[in-house]
Amino acid sequence: MSTLKKAIVMSFPGYEELYDIAKPSVELFARKHGYDIRTFTDNPYGREPAWTKIKRLIETFEAGYDVAFWLDADTVIVNPAQDISIPEEMHQGFVEHHIDGTTVINTGVWYLKKEALPFLQEVWETGVVPASVYDWWEQNTILQTLGISTMHPYVKPQQPNAYLQKTFFLDYGWNVCVFGARNFGTQHLRILHAAGCGSVVRRADIMRRWVTQLCVDKLT
Repeated sequence: MSTLKKAIVMSFPGYEELYDIAKPSVELFARKHGYDIRTFTDNPYGREPAWTKIKRLIETFEAGYDVAFWLDADTVIVNPAQDISIPEEMHQGFVEHHIDGTTVINTGVWYLKKEALPFLQEVWETGVVPASVYDWWEQNTILQTLGISTMHPYVKPQQPNAYLQKTFFLDYGWNVCVFGARNFGTQHLRILHAAGCGSVVRRADIMRRWVTQLCVDKLT
């Protein structure tokens, strides 16, 4: 049994309906793998709600946690058997998605160790940056802090900076988005993500169908 102090972190002001659907799968995963759950519905920071992700992760490490596992509210854990992990020398991990002929990170499922705290602090202190897609908010600043262009096609640097060198790219099954789903029916799915699916109502409908069709509510 791991002795690390671990937390699943979710902040979803205005998206409580989505969290209510995700909640049973999140709670099951937490029980199976020894995570506390830290959830937040408020936004006291004076920025767009998406930025609460960064601040809540910073606060989690400041509270003494060794590991933070961020999940967007529109995710459903469909296979909780395996805990998420990254190589020992890495500080953070997330999935890359294929969009509009290029590859870009998606931090809707994001695994971080406490060593990633300086990275988070720099992202927060930097704030909003120019980008091709303005409403990617904090994700644009994450890209820039990693040394990746915030302009399409999001080119990685030839010489990775210190942060990118400590970043691990997770298996696609940890963050399968509808807009870029490949091998959607395989047994390797871990987390489905309704990102890019429109309104809260539409995403809630999609998530409920996942829960029903994949019998997520029957998992133990």
